[in-house]
Amino acid sequence: MEDKNSVLLFEYLRSILYDSEINRLDIDQLDEPFQKLGKGMQYLQEAVEEMLRYSADLSCGNLSGPYPSRENFLCVNLKNLHANMNHLTWQAKQVAAGDYSQHVSYLGEFSEAFNTMIEQLRERENLLMKKAEMAENYNRLLIELTHSRQECIMVVDAHSGEIVYCNKSKNGDGEFAEGKCSTCCGCEQRLTIHDEILKWKDTEKKISRNDSDKYTVWEKEDSEGRIYQITTYAIEWKEKEVYVHIITDITESRRKGMILEDKAYRDPGTGLYNRRYFEEYMERALLKREQLTLCYIDIDGLKYVNDKYGHLEGDNYIAMIVAAIKNKAKYIRV
Repeated sequence: MEDKNSVLLFEYLRSILYDSEINRLDIDQLDEPFQKLGKGMQYLQEAVEEMLRYSADLSCGNLSGPYPSRENFLCVNLKNLHANMNHLTWQAKQVAAGDYSQHVSYLGEFSEAFNTMIEQLRERENLLMKKAEMAENYNRLLIELTHSRQECIMVVDAHSGEIVYCNKSKNGDGEFAEGKCSTCCGCEQRLTIHDEILKWKDTEKKISRNDSDKYTVWEKEDSEGRIYQITTYAIEWKEKEVYVHIITDITESRRKGMILEDKAYRDPGTGLYNRRYFEEYMERALLKREQLTLCYIDIDGLKYVNDKYGHLEGDNYIAMIVAAIKNKAKYIRV
């Protein structure tokens, strides 16, 4: 009798570990003393199958697939990898938007390669800015090149505030009379931040016509909630001192960045900030010597809820506590 049960259980374990399609175990084929062990191995099968599905998603870059259950101990390291990949995705988006301050230190040899790439991108951007200054000597060629860009590129007289060039002009040459945008592409109606751009002055002297690598990047939100990123630098244009404004609508990229940031810094089950957020927040707070208060909260009865009703109900219990705290204390960060 023992040999029969051993053979069934061993074959089932072998199938769990090595077969692409696991042969199911019929508990009723086992003698009563071995059925509890069989049920435990069925739980192992479910955990292994969940781990395989989860690792398959991660291996092909799918970060939005089903999240494994909290009690699946086989997925602990994969969850850490998932969180790292989410954070790395958000960092890559930041770099794509021009933020070269991103730094990776948690992925071994990949960290060094990533950080080297960021440094090279920063150096390349500086080199491109210098070349852009040189290209001003060939302004007619520049007009043709910029006319096809999706961004709105506006050149404004630094003293009078009049527009001397816009790559979206109706007549195609970028120029129009008396600096009036009404003869342009209608960007006065399209860009509700139009007046702020025309009135912009380098009051803090961040950029200089003598330094080709000096420019400033600023953002402005319009009355409709759209966010624009404006890159501004000073040049000589047809014997005039002008500001060149490259205007890009970053509303969608900012929205996607916030979604990615949420995924990187929040626990997907409860919506709470995770350990990575806490460590980075505390590092910033300590550097700035901010005054803050840390509260440690022990939730009564959580183990009882987890044991009696399951971890899913336990997560709901935690979420209810968090909602109550947020409702009563608006200055608490959870």
